[in-house]
Amino acid sequence: RVRSLVDRRVRLCFIYSGGPSWYNYLTNFRRDFDRLSRLGLLEIEHFREADHTFTLVYNRDLLVRRIARWLSSFCTTRP
Repeated sequence: RVRSLVDRRVRLCFIYSGGPSWYNYLTNFRRDFDRLSRLGLLEIEHFREADHTFTLVYNRDLLVRRIARWLSSFCTTRP
């Protein structure tokens, strides 16, 4: 599914929370993510201290700001 998005040149942002170091998507898909990153189609954020539901307000605020920053990158100003 990701490959079909990449084929269409869709920009993606993957956000991960903390978890066991022996298994996470950042580790398992690093080669593919590096390729997408070089194409300028991928941004990755890893919140190591956050749990998977971003229970703490502090982590949730960071998450919302990160998503807002990514979304704002799609906006352009017109004269």
